[in-house]
Amino acid sequence: MSERIVIIGGGVIGSCIAYYLTLRGVSVMLIEKTAIAAAASGKAGGFLAYDWNDSGPLKELSRKSYALHAELATDMGVAYGYRKLDTLSMATCDAGVKYKKSPSIKTPFPEWVTGTVLGCSSIGTSAT
Repeated sequence: MSERIVIIGGGVIGSCIAYYLTLRGVSVMLIEKTAIAAAASGKAGGFLAYDWNDSGPLKELSRKSYALHAELATDMGVAYGYRKLDTLSMATCDAGVKYKKSPSIKTPFPEWVTGTVLGCSSIGTSAT
């Protein structure tokens, strides 16, 4: 008799459990009320950072998760939008006015930014 597992909830956790069980040859039925990743898992910004938890107890788990996303993007062969990007944190005001860069800001930022940029810093690169 073969195993069959029923998973209730098609968010990121339920979907991952189903995926990895099927890789092991287990028959899985995934039950979701609406659609896969239709709730919180599908609405999250999806921002991952390699080194944000380096000073805490989740360092290894965070780094494994970061690497796993890149691996899944390749292994699954599905274009779901995974990409590595440089990220900035910015504070602006006066929307609609062409930006003025404060002399104290050293981080370059995109030309399409409007308003006065009060602060800008890099919070991640495509490597982190």
